[in-house]
Amino acid sequence: MTTIICALCAGAPFSVLPSGLFECGSCRELLHTQDLVLDPGVVWCVNQHGQLGYVTDTAESLAGLRDALIDSAQAEAGTYDERDARYRFDSAVSDLRAALRAGLPFPAEAAA
Repeated sequence: MTTIICALCAGAPFSVLPSGLFECGSCRELLHTQDLVLDPGVVWCVNQHGQLGYVTDTAESLAGLRDALIDSAQAEAGTYDERDARYRFDSAVSDLRAALRAGLPFPAEAAA
């Protein structure tokens, strides 16, 4: 999980409040999840310390795994394409592990 740091003061991460809002630990700036602008395939989450962060969605990670496996199987051994596919595979595995650690569910369609 990548922790979201306050853009106003750059001093601390946002922590969850009982109201569901997030507060900067330094300047007390409040943030609502509706104000977050995340890339497609990226979702927000909260770690075990109550800090706001983001991870790649599990379905997006699995799609990256599939694409990298296909590309790796089609690449010539020892080429840049093969190394690139292996790098993308490793990155997708890391993204999937981070999402699962953050509590995101494994996609139902992948489990079937």
